[in-house]
Amino acid sequence: MNGQKTGNILAVTAYLVWGALPLYWALLDSVPPLVVLAFRVLCSMLLLAPILLFAKWRGEIKRVLTDRRKMLKAVAAGLLVFFNWGLFIWGLEQGMHVQVSFGYYFSPLLQVVMGALLLKERMHATTAVAFAMALLAVIYQMISGGFFPWFAIALAVTFSAYGLVKKLVDTDSYTGLFLETMFTAPLAAAILVVYGMGSGIVFGQDWATSLLLIGAGPATALPLILFSAAARRIPLTSLGFFQYLSPTLTLVLGVTVFQKPVSPAELVGFIVVWAALIIYSAGAMYRMRKSRALERA
Repeated sequence: MNGQKTGNILAVTAYLVWGALPLYWALLDSVPPLVVLAFRVLCSMLLLAPILLFAKWRGEIKRVLTDRRKMLKAVAAGLLVFFNWGLFIWGLEQGMHVQVSFGYYFSPLLQVVMGALLLKERMHATTAVAFAMALLAVIYQMISGGFFPWFAIALAVTFSAYGLVKKLVDTDSYTGLFLETMFTAPLAAAILVVYGMGSGIVFGQDWATSLLLIGAGPATALPLILFSAAARRIPLTSLGFFQYLSPTLTLVLGVTVFQKPVSPAELVGFIVVWAALIIYSAGAMYRMRKSRALERA
């Protein structure tokens, strides 16, 4: 099997795992969302800790920790992903699967705009049109549906800002996630202390739940490992085309498995965002093919 085909399979698997995570978190709906978040952080850190045994990653961790600016950016990335994970788990526990899906559809467009505004990266015309359409979808939901999709926007903003800051740290995925969980581990430990005082932790009392809480680490790290392996085999532009599998699966699960209704305003919003993503992806595909043609010329 060639590298391109293997990379495609790995990428699809990673995004399908991410999209299916609501099924896993649903098994922990009896546990307070903050406790689930705390175990997700601490178990991810412990799972990734063995990377310290390898000189390659020890050197990379040291490089980040000895650079004050990079370390502060890594701390910021950790806080952003901590908040994003917390929102995600809380939203699913509240049955907001449709808004979760909308937020992660909106995120890639928002991240490109953030890059253009803050990092002075070039934003192509198709991307600008796609982002404008996504904004119209939000405005339509606000006017027609009578509500502002604050939860979806909060998810999109925190995840996009996380991606932006993570790019500035400029390190590999394993090192990045290990440092992010290491920096937020004190917050996670504090959550467990507070909930422990109020008898809100069920760890050890119910072994099925305890194992599920421990499994929050692998559930977080596995798609990341698959994603990293895919990124080494296929171009990032190609990798980006698979990212919509995750919110699509979350939406399908929300409507079918969890029986969450989609209002008319939300349906129109999704249709507009899907059209925007088609335009965005078509533009990216055109630029990728043009670049390859120029390289061969």
